[in-house]
Amino acid sequence: MLAAAKVSQVPIEEQLNELETLFPIDGELPTQEFMAWEDLAEMIKHGMDVGAHSHNHEILANLTQEDIIFELTHSKMLIEKHLPYKVSSFSYPVGSQGTYNEQVTTALVNCGYDIAFNFQPGINAVSYTHLRAHETRHD
Repeated sequence: MLAAAKVSQVPIEEQLNELETLFPIDGELPTQEFMAWEDLAEMIKHGMDVGAHSHNHEILANLTQEDIIFELTHSKMLIEKHLPYKVSSFSYPVGSQGTYNEQVTTALVNCGYDIAFNFQPGINAVSYTHLRAHETRHD
């Protein structure tokens, strides 16, 4: 269903309304879809780490360099603006092979991330030194 929803030309709100009509549930649905900044602050206070996950949840490997940088920096900036926290980790949207590439991993380093997570099994060791060698910072 998720794959079909993502490729559909019908806005997600309409898709959800249709699903609710086809499959009614008893009771009320939660009104808040996301955590509030206060929830994240409480998690950080108790030792949890918070990382970025992009701004629009796009497949980063499909984007232009400019859009990749926006996705990586905007989500990081919003978190750091609303919380007293330095974001150093990133989780790739979808996270499967082919959703990110060397252009994306190099941009991650250039945007100040120290580590990134995917959904592939095992440890995917990309040398930090290798990424630094390809770095193209414009400070």
